[in-house]
Amino acid sequence: MITPLTGTLRRALHVNGHEYTVLLTATGLKLTAKGKRKGVEFTWADLLGEGNALVTALNASLGIAPRVQAANSPDVRTRKAH
Repeated sequence: MITPLTGTLRRALHVNGHEYTVLLTATGLKLTAKGKRKGVEFTWADLLGEGNALVTALNASLGIAPRVQAANSPDVRTRKAH
């Protein structure tokens, strides 16, 4: 039997010589640089969706403006193969 996530799990993470804190909750996760308060937060719906919400959230956290697509050019992701 798998234990449901009802509280908050806090874990340390080391990536490329940098320390981070990962918080896992029933609603999502938060990744923060060690000793900082602000970090990147994702809901589970963001992570499990089609990817658009995740990409938007990542770009927003990096301060990257979304790409504007011309009205008459089709979106490659929505075009159907023949």
